[in-house]
Formats: sequence, C-alpha cells, structure tokens
Amino acid sequence: MKTLIDYDLIEYCLSPAEDRKKVFDQAADSPDKPVYALPTFELCRALHLLVKLYGVVPNDFRACWADLSDLHRQNGEFFIHVQEHPMENPPRDILSISRELKDASPWEDHDRYWDDHHHLVERLRRLNPNEKLEGWWRAQPPQGNSNYPVLRNAPESGDLVVDSNNLLELLNTLPIEGMGVDAKELHFPNRLSPQAVRRFKAIIQSYGAAGHFIVPICVLEEVDWVANKSENQVKYSQARSVLYSMGIDFDKPLWNIFYFEPITQEILDHFMYLYERLSAQATVQRSWGDFGDMLVLSFGLYHGCKIASNEWFEGKPDVWDVVRGIFPYMVLE
Repeated sequence: MKTLIDYDLIEYCLSPAEDRKKVFDQAADSPDKPVYALPTFELCRALHLLVKLYGVVPNDFRACWADLSDLHRQNGEFFIHVQEHPMENPPRDILSISRELKDASPWEDHDRYWDDHHHLVERLRRLNPNEKLEGWWRAQPPQGNSNYPVLRNAPESGDLVVDSNNLLELLNTLPIEGMGVDAKELHFPNRLSPQAVRRFKAIIQSYGAAGHFIVPICVLEEVDWVANKSENQVKYSQARSVLYSMGIDFDKPLWNIFYFEPITQEILDHFMYLYERLSAQATVQRSWGDFGDMLVLSFGLYHGCKIASNEWFEGKPDVWDVVRGIFPYMVLE
C-alpha cells in the first residue's frame, strides 16, 4: 500500500483525463487491495498548493475529488484508503515525533514547496502509518461530494476552536497535575482578548461542562514546535510540562476541557468550501493566505463556533479579515 503525498495528488490533478483514468484502472485491477493510502492532510495540502502555485480554481478540485469518489464507489472495491490519524492520546503522539527535519523535498524549489510550513508538513506526515491494513474491508473509502457542505451556525456554543498562540498561553497557565484548579486565580497575558479570557475561565471552571477547547492536530503540532524552540523553552516551560503530563496520562479530570481533533473528510470538505468562498476575494487571491491559518479556520467553520485567535485583531490585514466579513460568528475578540 503506497502512501500518497501532496506532490502525487498534484500530479494526478494536473494530468489529462485519460492519464487519470489509467492510474485509476491500474489500481482497480490490482489483486492486492488497498493500493493507495490517502491521508486527508495531504489532500488539504494539495488543494492549497494547487490554488496558490498553479492557479487551480477551488471548485475544480472539489469536482475532481467528487469524481474520484464516485468512480471508487461505482467500482465496488476498496483500493483507496483515506487515512485519518487515530486520536487516542494526541499529546503523546505529537511529543513522540522527532523535531529533526530533512532538507529534501519532492520539488526542485525547496522554499516554494514547503511554503513556510516545513515542520508542519513533515511532522504530521510522520503520523501516518505506512503499514498495510489488515484486510481490504478496513479501508475508509473517499467520500467526496460535489455539493457544498451544510454549515453549522452555533454562535452560542460553549466550544471554542483555539489556534496555536492561544493554546500556548492556555497550557502555560494550567497546573501540571491535571486534577483541579480555581479558574478565578489564573492569570492570562494581556495580549489575549478579555472575551477569550472569560470564555477560557468558564470552560476550565466547569471541567468542560461549559464547552471544550477544540484543538486541531495541526495546532497541537505547532504548539509543540514553538514551545521547544531554544529561545522559548524558559518562557513556555509550564506549557511543555503540561503537554508532557497529558502525554503520560490523558485521563486526568482537568484534561476533559480539551477535545483534540484530526483532519477528517468532513474537515477537508469545509477546507475546500473555505477556499471556494474566498476565491472571489481579490485580496486573498494574491496570496491565498497561510496554510496553517486556513486549516484552523476550517475547523471553526466545521463546528460553527468561535475561534480563539489573536489573528482577528493583530497584524496586517490578511485572510482572517476577509473571513470575518463572510463568517462573523466565528470571530472572538
């Protein structure tokens, strides 16, 4: 079973229809199934690079993914396995990934390929197991749909999607033991918005009964990476200790405030939709935002809840400002 990466998907999407059919037919005719493992993360990454570097229209990517899914279902086989990383103990999984990065990339242009996300791409890629499934019937088939997803809109939900900056400050405030804490005594940095701090304390005080911190797997990777930079180790020593504690025992009562989430096919669907909605915005088309930011925004869009991020009110105008105008219910400031 070959695990495909973004480069393989880009090559497939840019190929003529007859060449794509050949690839499909060869896989369908293989006696040993599944033939391909297709991580959802790589699908998101491929869409981002296709749009940003090749000018592919986001709707065309959705159509290609839907066509492939339809053909796969019509064929009646399970030769494509769509991988979604299991989330038994996400902190432990992330902490176990090496922070040593390779220099090689599938493309000649190193900087163009990594697009300032070298550690995110390479380290999440290592989470995808390369071993073959025990039986073709265990394969998760592609579930692409040509229709846009039905959006949730739960502005009053207690849940919050958190980005890496907010998660770092949150972890840096919590006790290592994970047994209990008086949220009223916690002190958060002034750079966090007052509304975010109030919501944080409500969730912590209720041990998750008033909502959860939804942490995308990409955010958890970023937090581990940033906290372990040499220049940040002292500043975020508490955050690193809390992550280590969760990695050892994730069943402590206080850790119920967290809901760690992988990149599922539902998230992929909303990731595509986000690009489709933004495609008409000239300001976004010039840069197509930041891949990591787009992933975080997709989780907020999927859950229909607010996103705790300083990006809403810090820095120069970018994709967050455009999303604010389209989906105002996701803004927390």
